[in-house]
Amino acid sequence: MDKEDEVICPKCGNSIDTINTEQSGIKTYVCWVDATGELDYQEEHFYPDCDTITKFTCPICDTVLAESSEDAVKLLLGDIRDA
Repeated sequence: MDKEDEVICPKCGNSIDTINTEQSGIKTYVCWVDATGELDYQEEHFYPDCDTITKFTCPICDTVLAESSEDAVKLLLGDIRDA
């Protein structure tokens, strides 16, 4: 990303090229005892509470930067005028 194309978080002022998002739900795992006698896990399924992700945050300061996938794309592409 060129310097003029940098995305700057308006809260913390850091340059970012990714944003974070969360989706709540239930994650299930398969568990077993491994060769060393320790319990090991493998994710089996994720059952989301809803189909939509409603916030996208700065990976550094956790400020909400977008509230839709469309606005998140605009933000990461540097087109924050319409985000």
